[in-house]
Amino acid sequence: MEKRLYRLIVDKENELYSELPYMTDSERIEKVAKHLIANGVVVLPCKIGDTVWVVSKNCAEPFSAKFRLDDIDQFGKRVFLTRAEALRRMRGAKRRKQSGKSLNQKKTELINLQDKMLLNG
Repeated sequence: MEKRLYRLIVDKENELYSELPYMTDSERIEKVAKHLIANGVVVLPCKIGDTVWVVSKNCAEPFSAKFRLDDIDQFGKRVFLTRAEALRRMRGAKRRKQSGKSLNQKKTELINLQDKMLLNG
């Protein structure tokens, strides 16, 4: 894997140098980064083993855990970089739950109201 990454970087560097030898470092780095991502390099939100915060329906508070590659699809949904982000997510979920009726309940009420209006109409 390292060899492929090295090859991707070297190939793009050579291409850029031959096409645009006077490009600034920041321009070159930006182009190399875009090239790497376009060729399948994935940038994780943090390192494997870093502390992340997890939101669970079974817990009243977010809890800390070590980031695993398996967590990537839950990032921003149940797994967060900071406790504050996790708490905001939990509060938002509680507000949505407390905001009242589900969409199906509201639809049913609307249909019942329409039926009453037709009968009284």
